[in-house]
Amino acid sequence: MTPRTYNWLVIGSMVLALVTLIAINTADLLIHPRITAVVTADPELGWRFLGQRNQRELGFGDFVLRFDSLGLRQAEQTRERLRDRVIFVGNSVTLGQQVGEEQTFAALLGGINAGGDGYDTYQQLTHFRRNLADLKPRRVVLVVVGVDLMTLAASQVRRRTTTAENPDLASWFHRLTDIRNARIVLPNLMQAPMPTKPDNPHGDGAYLRAATSKPTDSTWHDWSQAVADFSSTLGHGRLVLVLSPPRAQVAAWREGQPDSALANVLAAFCAQHQIVCIDLLPYLANQDPTALYVDHVHFSARGHAAVAAALRQSSLFDPAGQLSLP
Repeated sequence: MTPRTYNWLVIGSMVLALVTLIAINTADLLIHPRITAVVTADPELGWRFLGQRNQRELGFGDFVLRFDSLGLRQAEQTRERLRDRVIFVGNSVTLGQQVGEEQTFAALLGGINAGGDGYDTYQQLTHFRRNLADLKPRRVVLVVVGVDLMTLAASQVRRRTTTAENPDLASWFHRLTDIRNARIVLPNLMQAPMPTKPDNPHGDGAYLRAATSKPTDSTWHDWSQAVADFSSTLGHGRLVLVLSPPRAQVAAWREGQPDSALANVLAAFCAQHQIVCIDLLPYLANQDPTALYVDHVHFSARGHAAVAAALRQSSLFDPAGQLSLP
């Protein structure tokens, strides 16, 4: 075999492999169409939210999940209508994509829902500073879940990993030439999409540990500094920190195991920095957690209503039911 013939064989094999790869991924896209995306890549945040999707696609019900140009869960409104209100900042627990827009605790309390699916605290604060600060809110309610606490470095790694692994954030070229996806698709190409896995109560352990364990020194240093700086930027008493418990913690409390190491740390931190701190656990523990949650941490419509009722009973509102201002 001449060198020229060998080179052509190598080139031909590479072209054939590429064509095969593209064909497999194209077939996957045609046979198993993607869920309608409501995210797009963002160089600073990793991803941001826009557009809309009927949540029937995810099996949550016949309602629309929509985002305005600021990434808020609502129809487009003028900035004047958004000023001087309460903004709820948080992750998917705050966003509440499992329920209708008007059923989230942010909406039930007349607030603005700035929850972001997959956002950690650093992303949430960046989103606020970049897109929402000029709305001059009366107060900002930062809803925290135990898994939100991490070092800044861990947040950056997580952001890059999530962006790289999320097909909704990949270009069409990447989707068509994704070797990992083709290796998964090839044995199962002609099979129907797998049904959604039922919620597994035994998976609650990681969320329970995050919610009840004292954070490491490095985690606490980075996370507390970020929140303290944010509070200083907002001004005296305008930040409210709400600790949202996972389902397993509510169940443990009801069984006489009120482990609250994280809540105690947060309460001391808030007192030091003049931040209103509200732990939802005592408010939710008198109700059946299986009715409040749809999975480990996300609330059902009943759960969102219970959170709204809890916040109305807290120091966030005065006895007349009006927002208590600093």
